[in-house]
Parts: sequence; structure tokens; C-alpha cells
Amino acid sequence: MNISLPSEAEEFGDPKVHSRWEFMSFWKFYMLVFPLWVWYSIKNRTFFLGTNLNSFLNNGGLFHYDKNASNEYFYFINKEKSITLNLPADLDIVKSELAIRKKIVIKPTQGLRGKSIHILENIETLPREIHGNYILESYHSGEKEISVLVSRTAAGLQIDGITGKVFPHVTGDGISQLNKLVERVKRYRIAKRKLTLAAGIHWDYIPKKGEKIYLGRIGNHNRGCLFVDITISLDSKAKDGLLKALEQGKEIDFGRFDINFNHLSDLAEGQFKIIEFNGVMAEPTHMYDPRYTLSEALGIYRRHLQRLGDCHRAKRKKGHRPTPFLRGLRELWLHWQKR
Repeated sequence: MNISLPSEAEEFGDPKVHSRWEFMSFWKFYMLVFPLWVWYSIKNRTFFLGTNLNSFLNNGGLFHYDKNASNEYFYFINKEKSITLNLPADLDIVKSELAIRKKIVIKPTQGLRGKSIHILENIETLPREIHGNYILESYHSGEKEISVLVSRTAAGLQIDGITGKVFPHVTGDGISQLNKLVERVKRYRIAKRKLTLAAGIHWDYIPKKGEKIYLGRIGNHNRGCLFVDITISLDSKAKDGLLKALEQGKEIDFGRFDINFNHLSDLAEGQFKIIEFNGVMAEPTHMYDPRYTLSEALGIYRRHLQRLGDCHRAKRKKGHRPTPFLRGLRELWLHWQKR
């Protein structure tokens, strides 16, 4: 398959295609991955592998860390500061920022796999039951999104994986309701309760023949996105541009960037926005490519943990120790309580 740029589905695959394991539950998949974590933790003589990395994030981004710390660190690329909120107490701030920015993103300060992320154009679309600590930031309107997995070696940052994303969408036939079009695609059917429609579009809407309707602009696999491995096929100039820009962050050791942009040339010139940085807990999301079998995906994850172990040891040799056992247990407990 010729994959050059993550844009339309026709470039690198049909969202209707999926692997036999791709929609396996989080817990079932990580029951298979957990022994790998245990092995590499034992091999590196630590209970909390990688917590000595990414010094700008608590515990290296493995658990109990504030995503706003990541946003502040990457100001050198985004040139924008996020706002911390305590909802629902700070609803007035949300309203005032909406009036200024027109479109915003609200997401929890701690969270995994795209949970509780909301793109807002008006305050009425914010769920009433929302509460807790959140981050407010501008919506980045680039048409394309990729994830870039990196690790630090003696020579500097290297790219270990790139995931192209196709936002969930359907094309109308002039007859079927949107609800029926969604039901025909398994990945959308599974994610339906998490899909978000644009203002004025409803599930009983009948799209015109050839009309494309997007079902969300949040690039998460569990929200219906098709993930494709474009590590090899992405243009080398784009890779060089990404590395040159990201290398400015000297404290980046290991993790995955979610990046928003418009054109391939933007990446080559370092013109992009970082939507989010996931540290040590980051998944190698290119493993969700439907072309990979379960055993191949587990092989990708094993190599991912091997690189994490290499980074952990290199950092430890420089005097950076991982999170102490008792503190780690306490913060891990706090992390799971807030999920």
C-alpha cells in the first residue's frame, strides 16, 4: 500500500477494514502486555520503569502527572498558554474564552485514551455532569493529524513510529439516514456513543449523494479513527522538520506527540501544533494499523518497551533515579482514583 500523507481514507485504506484484534478491550490487550512490562521492569531493576525520564513531567508521564505541565513546556512550539479550570465552578471562564476564541478544547488534566475531551463552539454542548480539573486551550484547525513516537539516544532524538489518522466520516448516498450509514462501519458502530456531530447535524439527517459528514475531529482510536503506520512512507523532509523542531526540547526523553497540521510542507518547515504529549505511558499507536496481526502488534509493543528500558538505563547512569517505591504506590493510587 502506498502511504504518503495522512489525509483522506482513499490514500491509505478503507475505514471499513479492521483487524480481528483491533477492537479488543483495553483490559484484555493489556493482560497480554503486562508480562512484558514486568519483564522489562525486572531487567532494569525498578518497579516504575521510565519514571526517571521527561523531567518536566511528574513520574516521566507514566502516571499522576499534570498535562498542563506538558502544555507549558511546549510553549516554544505552540506559542500559546492553556488555562486551568475547576468545573463547574469556572464555567464563566469557559463562556468568556468561547466568545474570544470561537472554538475551544476542554480536556482533563489527567486522563487516558481521549476520555472526556470536548470540542466546544457553544456552551450548551458541554455536558452538565462535567466536574473536576480541566485544561482549556484553543482548537487547532489543521486538516490533518499524526502521532509521532520518539526516544532519545546518544545521538539525540529519533523517531520510532509515525501514525497517520483518518477522522471518522461517512459519505452520503442520498437515501440513508446518517444513523444507518454509521451502522454499516464496525469501527464507527463501536464508537458511536463517543462520536460528535457538527452543530445542526442530527442522526436522522439524510446526507446528499457524495456529501461527506465528519463524525468527530478528535484523533483517538476509541473514537472511531483509522490508524495507519506511515513510519517508513512519510516524506524524509517532513521527518527532518519534525525532529529539528522537537529537538529544541532538551528534556524530552521518551513519548508520543499528537501533531496537527495542514500540509506536508508545514512539517518540513516545523510549522505545526502539538495537540498533546504523552510521556512514558504512551502507546505505540501505529500498532493499531489494521494490517497488523495481534502477534505483530505485540512485537511492536515489545520493541517499544525495549527502547524505554534503554532510555531508562541511560538516564540512570547520569544519576537520574526512578520514582521511589512508596511514593510511586501512593501516586499510582491517586492516579487511578482520578480516572
